Amino acid sequence: MAVPCPHCNATLEEQEIQETVTGVKVCPHCQRALEEPPADALATQGAASKTPLSKLPPDKRYTLEVLDGNEPGHVFTLEKPSIIIGRRGCDVNLDDPEISRHHASIEIHGTNATLRDLGSTNGTYIRGQRVEEGDLEDNSEFRVGTHQLVFHVTFRAPSKS
Repeated sequence: MAVPCPHCNATLEEQEIQETVTGVKVCPHCQRALEEPPADALATQGAASKTPLSKLPPDKRYTLEVLDGNEPGHVFTLEKPSIIIGRRGCDVNLDDPEISRHHASIEIHGTNATLRDLGSTNGTYIRGQRVEEGDLEDNSEFRVGTHQLVFHVTFRAPSKS
């Protein structure tokens, strides 16, 4: 049965619909979620202003994994509590004409982080919704340009001195 995308109005056959690793169904044309998240989930995104850590805790490892885009499977290890994602000259550089030079930032707050759009032309998306600011936790997916990324937090044993 064909279903229309509520965002770009493309008519989609069931086999065309993509699904992220977290089970969100996404339009293959506009890459936005076909099912809207609950209104209260969007209202709470970015509601709390948090101060980023001054340095990353030694017992945690933070990474961004590319799920879709030019480098699927590539993992970026985040080395500091505040990073910039963009096309060039950033902490995380993604080769994608749909990404602005300085597209978005991530500020880490323990096991969570805040993703902020930096006034990009094509936007930053969490769960298929364009956001100015939103919260990330372990395994949160987001999109910049044509790249779908996932934020990971893993725990590691402290190094012995």
